[in-house]
Formats: sequence, C-alpha cells, structure tokens
Amino acid sequence: MSRSRGMPLPRSGRCWRWRGPPSRWLGRALLLVFVLAARAAADDPKPTPEQVTERTRGFASLWNVLRSRVAGLRVRADQSVLSSGEFDGARLWWLRSGLELQAGAPITDKISLGISPSIAWERLLVDGSDAFVVSQNGRDVELDEFLDTELRVGTSYRISETWAIEGVTGFSARHEHGAEYREAAQAGGTLAVSFRRDSWLRARLGLGIGPDIDDGRLRISPVYRILYRPIDSVTLEASGLRGRVEWQVTARTRLALDGGVEARQYKLDQRGDPPVGPGDGTLQRRQGRLQVEARYQWHERLRLHGAVGLVLDEKIEIVDEDDFEVARLRERDPSATLQLGFEWRL
Repeated sequence: MSRSRGMPLPRSGRCWRWRGPPSRWLGRALLLVFVLAARAAADDPKPTPEQVTERTRGFASLWNVLRSRVAGLRVRADQSVLSSGEFDGARLWWLRSGLELQAGAPITDKISLGISPSIAWERLLVDGSDAFVVSQNGRDVELDEFLDTELRVGTSYRISETWAIEGVTGFSARHEHGAEYREAAQAGGTLAVSFRRDSWLRARLGLGIGPDIDDGRLRISPVYRILYRPIDSVTLEASGLRGRVEWQVTARTRLALDGGVEARQYKLDQRGDPPVGPGDGTLQRRQGRLQVEARYQWHERLRLHGAVGLVLDEKIEIVDEDDFEVARLRERDPSATLQLGFEWRL
C-alpha cells in the first residue's frame, strides 16, 4: 500500500501523537483560551473592573515564586496614604497598612509550588463632615475600618524551557469591621499558559473564575501579564488594567512609572434593610492612578521602596443588598498619594 508524502501512518502498537513542535499546539491552545475568555466576558451582562483586577492581583502575587529557579521566603510591608479629593465639601483620605508573605519552592525539576498570604488594614479619614451618605433617604452613617485578607496557592508545571502551565487558587475577603466574614469571602482561581523567551520576554494568558461580591454570580474573565525587556536596563509590563515602565538606574536602584485603574469592593456592615439603609451592601472604589516608584537594594536581603503619585479620577459607589445603587460620588480633580515600604528576603 502506498502512502502519500507528508501523511505518515501510525506505527504498530502506538497511538497517534501531536505533530509538530510543542510551541505550535501550545500556541493554538493559548488562542483557544483567549477566545473562550473573550466570549465568556462578552456574554456577561455586567463585566466590572473588579473582576479583572481581582484575578490579576492573584496572579501577580505569585509571579516570582512560581518559577523553578526561585525559592525562599519574602516578607513585604507597605504603608500608604491616599487623598481621594473632595466629595460634597469633605476631603477623604484612605490610610492603608499591609503585610504580605511570598514563599516558593521547586518540588521537582518541572513542578514548583507557591503560597502568598496577605493582610491589610484600611481606614477612611474624613476632613469635614464625619459621615458618609449610605441610604436613599439622605441619612448619614459613618463608615468603620476595613480589613483586606488574601490567601493564594499556586503551582507551575514546566513543559519546556519556553512553555509552562500555571494555576492559582485561593480566597480573598474585603469587608468593613463588623461585617460577616463569610459574606465577604470570595473563592476563585486562574489557569493560564506561560511563555518565556530567554530574559527579554515573559507572557501569561488564561482564564480567571470567581463570584462577584455583591450578587454572588460566578464570572469568567481573561487574565494576562506581559513583561518585555527591549534592552537590559528597561522593562515594559502590562497586566489587567495597568501598565508599567521600569528603568534600572544602577545595580542597586530602580525607577518606574506606573499607571492604570485600581478597583476594589468591600462588604459593608448591616445598616438597616432597604430602603432605610443599604443592609449588608457593598462599597466599590475605582481609581485612575499615575505614580513614580523608586526601589533601592539596601542589602542583598533587604529592599526599600517608595512611590508618589496622583489619583486622576476616582469613583465611590455604595450598592445595597438588593444590588441597587444607593450613593455615587466621583472626583476628577487630581489628588496626591504616598507609599513607603520594604521587602525582606529570607
């Protein structure tokens, strides 16, 4: 029996296998993942920046530890002050203190594991009226402190020096002090394909899945992160709704310009059922921010960092437990931000 050129028959006792290099079929899988994610996002009647940034943060916290060549423990602490501008004659300030751990270790030559727990304390300071409108009848109720906790666990399977499959799962909870923790907790995860070309290009593309904090609906959203290094001293990064340009000035000093949209949701404490109050509704805060960041390697284990910037656009919304908007405030006048912190590697 003759056989056509380029159409080999399977050998006896063996099954069919993928033809071509791994990059070819992995590239097709990557395209399929992106198409499914885009279609799922388009079918969602209410896609929000909160879903995009939530999935992106989950990936970003394990970006370094999910590599087989990196192992150890990192401790990162931050203190930030954010001026939110004036709303109805009162200036709002957000004070945030955070602590994050990142740990990773290679299990085999191909498999790595990582874990990243974090906790942050936030408080809204008001210069002016000490209340915030959270009811349809104009009744003012002061907001309390907020807690932000996360736990992410991830794994990476390295197919080759170029390709890998990575997954992250875990939960997060952002809520006002006094709100029920189980109402604020959200579980979810991401699954992505990772591509790496030497030290000048790294890319991830995949799907993130998890419920929305205000209505509990399960949503799927695309997640991605791209790092491109055109020259050794410059790195360009894009992820979620943010972009970054970083310049290595000296062996110890790095400068960066960072900008994009940051979106967070917080579960509120019970405040009377609608329409008297929002019940156990949610507060949504979205910011368009631009900042300059500096990092200094003080010691081989200690890195200091600081950032100053501007909030160019901010919107604060309160939605009641029935998913109806109760209050909306928006400020487009620039306001200042300041962030200081350190990272200790063990």
